[in-house]
Amino acid sequence: MMKANIAPEELKRRRYKLGFSKTRLAAEMGITQQAVSQWESGLQPIPSWVPNLLSVLETCRPLKSAS
Repeated sequence: MMKANIAPEELKRRRYKLGFSKTRLAAEMGITQQAVSQWESGLQPIPSWVPNLLSVLETCRPLKSAS
């Protein structure tokens, strides 16, 4: 598995911007909530497909305004 070019903080920021909980993001991605937690905490590398899937989710869903 290739490591993604996305930092844990960026994943968390984009998840918040989508308005998703870790559980909701996991469900949308077809993975476990524990995987999202491990990626966001830096315990596991973020797979290379994650940024692409985040982009699809961001395109398909209205984003919350940044505060």
